[in-house]
Amino acid sequence: MSEQVTSEQVTHTSEDVESPFGPEEIRQFDADDAEAGRAIGKMLTLFFFYTVVVMIVSAVTTWVWVSTTTPALN
Repeated sequence: MSEQVTSEQVTHTSEDVESPFGPEEIRQFDADDAEAGRAIGKMLTLFFFYTVVVMIVSAVTTWVWVSTTTPALN
Protein backbone atom coordinates (compact mmCIF):
# COMPACT_ATOMS: atom_id res chain seq x y z
CA MET A 1 0.00 0.00 0.00
CA SER A 2 1.09 3.57 -0.53
CA GLU A 3 1.77 5.90 2.33
CA GLN A 4 0.01 9.22 2.56
CA VAL A 5 2.07 12.27 3.32
CA THR A 6 0.35 14.85 5.41
CA SER A 7 1.16 18.52 5.65
CA GLU A 8 2.46 17.94 9.16
CA GLN A 9 5.18 15.65 7.80
CA VAL A 10 6.31 18.03 5.07
CA THR A 11 6.82 21.46 6.54
CA HIS A 12 9.85 23.05 4.95
CA THR A 13 10.49 26.71 4.66
CA SER A 14 13.23 28.54 2.81
CA GLU A 15 14.86 29.22 6.16
CA ASP A 16 15.38 25.47 6.71
CA VAL A 17 17.46 25.04 3.56
CA GLU A 18 20.93 26.49 3.75
CA SER A 19 22.64 27.41 0.48
CA PRO A 20 25.90 25.56 -0.12
CA PHE A 21 27.24 28.62 -1.95
CA GLY A 22 28.39 31.89 -0.50
CA PRO A 23 27.38 35.34 -1.78
CA GLU A 24 30.66 35.76 -3.70
CA GLU A 25 30.20 32.41 -5.43
CA ILE A 26 26.65 33.30 -6.43
CA ARG A 27 27.85 36.62 -7.90
CA GLN A 28 30.54 34.73 -9.84
CA PHE A 29 27.93 32.23 -11.13
CA ASP A 30 25.76 35.14 -12.28
CA ALA A 31 28.73 36.78 -14.03
CA ASP A 32 29.68 33.50 -15.73
CA ASP A 33 26.08 32.96 -16.81
CA ALA A 34 25.89 36.45 -18.31
CA GLU A 35 29.17 35.88 -20.16
CA ALA A 36 27.92 32.56 -21.54
CA GLY A 37 24.69 34.24 -22.68
CA ARG A 38 26.63 36.90 -24.57
CA ALA A 39 28.85 34.24 -26.19
CA ILE A 40 25.82 32.23 -27.30
CA GLY A 41 24.23 35.38 -28.73
CA LYS A 42 27.37 36.15 -30.73
CA MET A 43 27.55 32.59 -32.06
CA LEU A 44 23.89 32.66 -33.13
CA THR A 45 24.46 35.99 -34.89
CA LEU A 46 27.45 34.60 -36.77
CA PHE A 47 25.57 31.42 -37.73
CA PHE A 48 22.67 33.51 -39.04
CA PHE A 49 25.02 35.74 -41.03
CA TYR A 50 26.78 32.66 -42.45
CA THR A 51 23.41 31.19 -43.47
CA VAL A 52 22.39 34.39 -45.27
CA VAL A 53 25.73 34.57 -47.12
CA VAL A 54 25.50 30.91 -48.21
CA MET A 55 21.90 31.44 -49.33
CA ILE A 56 22.91 34.45 -51.46
CA VAL A 57 25.86 32.60 -53.01
CA SER A 58 23.62 29.59 -53.78
CA ALA A 59 20.94 31.78 -55.35
CA VAL A 60 23.44 33.68 -57.53
CA THR A 61 25.20 30.46 -58.57
CA THR A 62 21.88 28.83 -59.47
CA TRP A 63 20.74 31.91 -61.42
CA VAL A 64 23.99 32.03 -63.40
CA TRP A 65 23.91 28.30 -64.11
CA VAL A 66 20.26 28.34 -65.22
CA SER A 67 20.67 31.46 -67.36
CA THR A 68 23.74 30.09 -69.17
CA THR A 69 22.35 26.60 -69.80
CA THR A 70 18.83 27.62 -70.83
CA PRO A 71 18.82 29.69 -74.03
CA ALA A 72 15.21 30.82 -73.54
CA LEU A 73 16.23 32.88 -70.50
CA ASN A 74 18.99 34.81 -72.32
